[in-house]
Parts: sequence; structure tokens; C-alpha cells
Amino acid sequence: MRSPPNELIQHSLSDDASQTEIVHAPDWQYAVTARKFEQFKIAAYTRLIAAARLQGNADVVRLLEDNLKQDRSMASTLDIVIKETLP
Repeated sequence: MRSPPNELIQHSLSDDASQTEIVHAPDWQYAVTARKFEQFKIAAYTRLIAAARLQGNADVVRLLEDNLKQDRSMASTLDIVIKETLP
């Protein structure tokens, strides 16, 4: 049995208060919007990682890769929510 969509989101969220709004989203449109934003962040982190590697800044690469991993995880969770809540 699948978990309810809001429960899926709630389990995958960090402590970042800006992301908790999606837990109470009334419909799938909020999840779609959040997914688009996650894709933008994934693209931005990917580019920043490439730039940091060119500069040889391993510490920055490591931090950005952590952020990228979190955003990819959130994007995957949102994909599940969208599939389960589409009308």
C-alpha cells in the first residue's frame, strides 16, 4: 500500500521551513510547481559544480554536491506525489 502523498512529502523534507508549505497543498498543482523549481535548482547546482571543479575548489564541490543530492531526492518524491494526485 502506498503512503498518502502528503506523508511522502513530509518524510522527505528537511528542516527548511520554506519547503514545508507543500505538505498542506490542496492539490497536485503545487507539487508540479515545486517540481519545476527543483529542476531549476538541479540545473543551477550542476553548473555551479562544474565551475567549482574548474577552479579546483574541492570543498565547494562537496557542499554543492550535497545540495544537489537533496534536490534530486526532493524531485523524485515530487514525481511520486504528482503521479498519485493527478486528476
